[in-house]
Amino acid sequence: MVEAIPGKETVLYEAARPPLTGVSARGYPWIVLAVVVLAGVAASLNQFEVPPLLPVLMTSFRVDLRAAGSLMSVFAVTGAVLALPSGYILRRLGPRAAGVIAIGTMVVGGIIGALSGGFGVLLLGRAIEGLGLGLISVVAPTVIALWFPPESRGIPMGIWAAWFPLGGAVMFNAAPALAEWGGWRTVWWFGVVIGLVALALYRAFTRVPPSAVGDEHSPVVASLHDTDTGTEATRRTIWLLAAAFLLFSVTIASLTTFYPTFLGSTRGYSLWAAAALSSFQLYGGICAGPIAGFVLDRLGSRKIVLAAGLLLLAGTWLFPFVIHAWQIPVFLTLIGFVGAAVPTTVFATVPEVMGRADLVGKGMAILMLGQNLGFVVGPPVFSGLVQALGWAGAGYVCVPLLVTAAAFGWFVRVR
Repeated sequence: MVEAIPGKETVLYEAARPPLTGVSARGYPWIVLAVVVLAGVAASLNQFEVPPLLPVLMTSFRVDLRAAGSLMSVFAVTGAVLALPSGYILRRLGPRAAGVIAIGTMVVGGIIGALSGGFGVLLLGRAIEGLGLGLISVVAPTVIALWFPPESRGIPMGIWAAWFPLGGAVMFNAAPALAEWGGWRTVWWFGVVIGLVALALYRAFTRVPPSAVGDEHSPVVASLHDTDTGTEATRRTIWLLAAAFLLFSVTIASLTTFYPTFLGSTRGYSLWAAAALSSFQLYGGICAGPIAGFVLDRLGSRKIVLAAGLLLLAGTWLFPFVIHAWQIPVFLTLIGFVGAAVPTTVFATVPEVMGRADLVGKGMAILMLGQNLGFVVGPPVFSGLVQALGWAGAGYVCVPLLVTAAAFGWFVRVR
């Protein structure tokens, strides 16, 4: 443990224990990465419980499309509320304790949802799950930034970025089968079990690297009274990056929430087929995240990859609601593949924008505030646009949002 600096409150981060027998010091960061990715996947599983089962939940609780969409929005509302405080929680408790609390909260929320007897209780469970996601989404990339140096951080961040589509792909394909076998509550219990596994592994393996602790000059031994967030340029840049991520998240939240319903209501697909087809968007993201990380490490420029990815994604949004048959999985895969460059780039950019390791948590908190606000705003606004303009018209509205996000990304200044 780290000793307190005289006259200051300090974060007591527990250093890494000696690696497991046969695991080299070089290999241990990848074990930590695998564990935090599993924690992220557990969060993503919980978040994506709703989209593949939206018609079932609407029937079970007798609610309309807008009310059912709130099951996704409330998840993000609590994540947004916790986003900025999560930076403080991380600094106060350290990444190990904060991560355990985050995953434990998700498990509790899942249990409440699984036992719910009414729509209000289900919403409450979703809100509690969202608190856990809001915290783990700040803690996990901060842990990765501590274990990997900037020049080789792109690939690990690309792998981490796969947590969101990976969990979604699993749930889109597993949820209909689980619901058919044991009812929609079985899907919630599935998320709880995965969360418990992630909790046990995170508690066992996640530490701060020994090189990051031990003296008062270490960047992770940070005073709780240190509220510095860098220069004025740094503050502008991190909020600009968060704004770009917010607009990106609005479009992604809209597509993932309602596309299975679109396929079922307008293309005539069954619940299982609609969910399976929708997951192709997530497959593209899983494959492209590490590739985008490799490009980042080789190219060196963050803003080129970010702006180009957002512009290409804007072009793909002309098609989702006008395509048929074989075009659906092809274009959804393309959307996921192109879109994966965005989260990979923003996660890798935050440590470089903030400049100091002890400020990474604050930067990630601001970034996740943007993401969660996007998931709050996206589903209800998009459902209203669908009612006013139809599916295709609502999709076209997303194009200028992504072009604006690309402009924000271009003006991001990286150290």
